[in-house]
Amino acid sequence: MGKDSKKRTLGYSFIQGTYWSAYAAGYSYASVFLLSRGFTSTQIGLVLALGNLFALVLQPVAASFLDKTKKVTVRQFLLALAVLALSFALSVIFISKGLLLIATVFMLMVLSLILMQSLISALYFRYEAMGYRLNFGLGRGIGSFSYAVMSTAMGFVADSWGEVFIPVVTATLITCFGLSVYFFKADMKAAQSFGGAPRKAEGEDGPGAETAGQGSDPDDAKPASFAGMFRRYPSFMLFVFGFIFVIFEHSSLNNFFIKVIENVGGSSSELGICIAIAAALELPVMAVYGRLSKRINHGKILIFSAFAFIVKATLTFFAASVGQMFLCQLLQVFGYAMYSPAATYFANECMRPCDKVKGQAYMLISTITGGIIASAVSGLIIDNFGVKTMLITGIVSASVGFVIVFFALFKVAGRRKLYERKNKDMVSDR
Repeated sequence: MGKDSKKRTLGYSFIQGTYWSAYAAGYSYASVFLLSRGFTSTQIGLVLALGNLFALVLQPVAASFLDKTKKVTVRQFLLALAVLALSFALSVIFISKGLLLIATVFMLMVLSLILMQSLISALYFRYEAMGYRLNFGLGRGIGSFSYAVMSTAMGFVADSWGEVFIPVVTATLITCFGLSVYFFKADMKAAQSFGGAPRKAEGEDGPGAETAGQGSDPDDAKPASFAGMFRRYPSFMLFVFGFIFVIFEHSSLNNFFIKVIENVGGSSSELGICIAIAAALELPVMAVYGRLSKRINHGKILIFSAFAFIVKATLTFFAASVGQMFLCQLLQVFGYAMYSPAATYFANECMRPCDKVKGQAYMLISTITGGIIASAVSGLIIDNFGVKTMLITGIVSASVGFVIVFFALFKVAGRRKLYERKNKDMVSDR
């Protein structure tokens, strides 16, 4: 890795680190902050659900726009979102009364934060296509480590200084994120000098993993519409649908983790430690993911991680103390730690060049949709039936998702093998 590539990896890692720190403060501690302002679990669920719902609608629109336009770059779009998120975070600090106003502004901040996620991944692939050799796994791992540190810190901040400091810290971190994106500028001369000639994105020399074997229709080179994504990538979209059920369990636990912790005798401090343990374990896994994926393909890793979500959810249900809850977080190594980089690479591998930003967007859509349903349903379940019922619902949902994901990835693998077999036959015929 050349000197400039190391510098770019450091810059990208700083983007991931500041983003996930802001996400830990602003989103993961949303329940803690909103409870302090007089919201019920049901109302908090509604606020988070609306933020995710609007993100669900706007995410494909933004992705399609960035895939087609040459006037606005992914980096510029991220900067605009950072400015919006900062303005909403600052507003929340000074609003002390009016649940509707607080809910609206907080929801808009959450919306801005969510919209950034897929674009940060898309930013990596855009720079890779220009010739920069960046270590995505390391950058994403730094993001998880930063999330861990900030989660721990926010627990003590909330307990010691008060929940009012949550949006203050969030605004500070969003500012750092905006600055890191601003200074992450492309230099084509440097890219060609240190990384070789600008490289084509994965799949650009031919069809993506799923579209392998399809005809050479000129329309295949055009960006797919929303409906067109289902026709062009049916197995990938089935995978996205399946992971909605898995993410439902993950989001239910994360959104209302404070309730789960309190149910076994913990507080905000223990919440921070739990989140920190899980997030800190993601760094080593994500940092070495590139090497791991050379031995095991992304699809098999995704199936394994989906099963790990079920195991973790089940053990969390049976946990009877804070100490046991800490131990449950160790399974994050096999769950989200593997899912995050695997899903990012899998989406890029399946997409044609004209759909790559949308590929990242649809992976986030599965997370958003699962988050919407979890936010809307889990709060109601807790208020009416208790925490244990919410956890059981998550286990069932993750199990359904695992079956769908397994079937979808099996179809993708089958299509790829068929395409490779046809290529070998064509070569032998020559």
